[in-house]
Amino acid sequence: MYRIGHIESEEQKKIKKIISEILLKYSGSAAGYYNLEKELKSSSLAQLQRIQAAYHHDVDVSESQQRIDEINADRLWTKFFFKHPEIKDITANRKYLYDYALSLSEDDVVRFENLDEAAKLPGLDRQKVKQVPTASNLSRDEENLRQFCRNSQLEPSTAALKMLRDEYGAGFDSTQIDQALRSGLINLGPASDKILHEAAKQRQDFLTNEASPQELRQAARQESEQRRIQAQQQHEAQQIKTRQQAEAYGGHPALPETDKDGVKIDRAYLLRLADGDIKRYKQWCSFYSFSQITARLNDVR
Repeated sequence: MYRIGHIESEEQKKIKKIISEILLKYSGSAAGYYNLEKELKSSSLAQLQRIQAAYHHDVDVSESQQRIDEINADRLWTKFFFKHPEIKDITANRKYLYDYALSLSEDDVVRFENLDEAAKLPGLDRQKVKQVPTASNLSRDEENLRQFCRNSQLEPSTAALKMLRDEYGAGFDSTQIDQALRSGLINLGPASDKILHEAAKQRQDFLTNEASPQELRQAARQESEQRRIQAQQQHEAQQIKTRQQAEAYGGHPALPETDKDGVKIDRAYLLRLADGDIKRYKQWCSFYSFSQITARLNDVR
């Protein structure tokens, strides 16, 4: 039986050759040699080639060491920002962190533990980190969206939940839901009877068990105002219905949705017409019927 030995790749052979060449030219201390060998073995082929190039151009060891220091510094920052993703990797943050970390060092060498301590500094430019979705925060997100919809009389949806998590990650709050709704990122339709019932029950529980006297008085005023508005709307709708019945045999054409230029004929349009050309406004009332004009002014239809 033959034992098949480990076969080195071409890249591995190049790496070993470059490391040997650099170490042969090193003339420092034994400790320095050990540290240099350790750093070289953990370097990529591209990094080693840059260091080798410095030797080939007859530069001294200090320049090569500077290149190694740059590589180590890059690794140090990579490790730091991996642990602290909430801190933005920008020049201003790096300078602030480095200056403070250097003040913590006893030998003017910035180490990871120094940067880690500097991460606690106020004044750093930070960012919100997206949470990884889990079973527990998925359930919490669903309830947050449902609670927002109860308060706003809107209907939650699976599509909106997915869009929110794609944008903000897990653990989004009501402010972010509101931002997404205002920006058009998500669309939420009118609340179903089930959501309205949940909202009413929740509000009743709050008023019964938790509300302060001031909150109870405010709730009473709000409900009174809502009843007044509802009664007014019902009164206006009944008036329109009465006029429509009276004009049913008048043969009036339907009030169009837009004018001849394609401009929508809505409440604002009719008010501008009444203010700017009262004669034409009256002609419209006569031609299309007063009930249709009133209905459009009150957004009834």
